[in-house]
Amino acid sequence: MTETGGRGPLLIACALGIERLALRRFGDVRHGAYGPYGTYDAGEDGGPVTVLRTGMGPQAADRAVTRALREEREPGGTAVVATGFCAGLLPGMHPGDLVVA
Repeated sequence: MTETGGRGPLLIACALGIERLALRRFGDVRHGAYGPYGTYDAGEDGGPVTVLRTGMGPQAADRAVTRALREEREPGGTAVVATGFCAGLLPGMHPGDLVVA
């Protein structure tokens, strides 16, 4: 929560463009909150949501998220979620399975 009672910004990081496309919200995407990254307003009770394509691998993710967070309006105020297909091509994995690490 922010000082005004609303929710703070959310940064959703995923490695691949196809993952980003699966997560973006159509219709009200705007640019600028985190530089060139698409963001949208999560509604009356939510803050801005940014879906960031980081590139594959931990180093690429670290660089992209660090760069995006440098542009925060309130340093330390953004929640970050890493998401993606997470070994979705492995036998036994099914759409909707959740992997928590």
